[in-house]
Amino acid sequence: LCPYTTLFLSIRVELLDASDQPIQGFSREEAAALYENHVCLPVTWRANRSVASLAGKPIKIRFLMRDCRLYAFQFR
Repeated sequence: LCPYTTLFLSIRVELLDASDQPIQGFSREEAAALYENHVCLPVTWRANRSVASLAGKPIKIRFLMRDCRLYAFQFR
């Protein structure tokens, strides 16, 4: 993620399936909150540091943000 944030920032990322339901292991509750203003921040979840298990599956991304703007995102 490449966010621009303020002092009170907060970003969480949730991954959803094609039916808009949170994917187990990638929900907002399991997402590690990001509190930095940085050019490139990796997103992780408690049980998952990688999205490789989702390769080839249709997903949606929900960004839950407070006091920040998202300029870009990328999968690696």
